[in-house]
Amino acid sequence: MTRMSYLEKFWCAATPTLNRYANFRFKTTDPSSLLPYLPNRITSALQTNIADAVACARYTVTELPSSQGFLYNSVSGQCCPLLWLAGASAPGALPVQPSDGILYLTTTDLCNNGFQIMEIGTTGELACLRYINTSPKNYAGARTHCSSLGAYLVSVKTVEKLQLVQNIVTGDYSWTGLDDIVKEGEYVWAISGDLVTNQQLNDLFKSGEPNNAGGREDCIEYYSGSGLLNDASCNDVVDYICEIPLPTL
Repeated sequence: MTRMSYLEKFWCAATPTLNRYANFRFKTTDPSSLLPYLPNRITSALQTNIADAVACARYTVTELPSSQGFLYNSVSGQCCPLLWLAGASAPGALPVQPSDGILYLTTTDLCNNGFQIMEIGTTGELACLRYINTSPKNYAGARTHCSSLGAYLVSVKTVEKLQLVQNIVTGDYSWTGLDDIVKEGEYVWAISGDLVTNQQLNDLFKSGEPNNAGGREDCIEYYSGSGLLNDASCNDVVDYICEIPLPTL
């Protein structure tokens, strides 16, 4: 009996063609589910005369270990490893065409369950967000609900990301994933664990904020009245935005 290689066992996909493998990396994805900003692709070199999707998966992880997926055309044998999918503004991004074949991605549940994938400004970067305004919660409750969805409270680290939040929020206040609960004055982004920078404080917050008014404001919300961030009591019950981290190049 021919033994499967480590790459075959660990990396190959779970589809009718590929489900013989015990562990999976790639699975088929309907390109239409990734709209409106997908599918655009940043690719490595094409390979032709590939026998099947398993061989394409093997080629992808051998030649491009950091790949987030591939396109395989069973008629032409064309195999196209993907560095990642991106917004239309990303340098080198190309639209996925039907002739490219079946799209296989590393993440099977990419941006579903009410989440929407959106381009951040015209940067080519993407965000997978869900604005929840039907059941407002305090900060801890919002964080827990996002976690149950495989997400975090949204990070808003750039002006472009702030503009994206402005476009989707309809209520007055919405929790973001930034707080100084552990140590006063050290604001930490939940999605990455890094500290807020002085540039972010200058670019994203209302003048004079965060100010820990009354010594009880440890959580950061988006305030639509100013279009900026503001610190507030973590006990306030407001809307919130969840974010699923996406792979990066």
